[in-house]
Amino acid sequence: MATPFATLEDLRLHWSELPAEREADAEQKLAEASIILRALYSGIDAKIASGQVDSDVVKLIVCRMVKRSLLAAINDVEGVATRNETAGGVSMGISFSNPNGNLYLTKDDKNLLGGGRRGKAFMIVPGFP
Repeated sequence: MATPFATLEDLRLHWSELPAEREADAEQKLAEASIILRALYSGIDAKIASGQVDSDVVKLIVCRMVKRSLLAAINDVEGVATRNETAGGVSMGISFSNPNGNLYLTKDDKNLLGGGRRGKAFMIVPGFP
């Protein structure tokens, strides 16, 4: 297995509130997030080595993926997608954005890796008769 793009120490620097009891899960998820990136972006290791992709960007994305996953498992407020409250009938509903703690890339993550339209503006020139 290839070396993960980020270490537990990198994750701690990114997320200082990482619970100590979740560190074993975090290390496994760092490896899994790296596997996902390598599967989705073939040749990413070579692109990092050649300087086409910044290794710090990849490290950041892996840390963000793991943090999102672990927050979902902890049911932290940051992972809440919707929250409904009603005072009169005393009702409350919460839905979590990632209830299973899956590792995933956000649109921002994909843009950082060059998968978005950032910097790729286009223009439509109307035809003349």
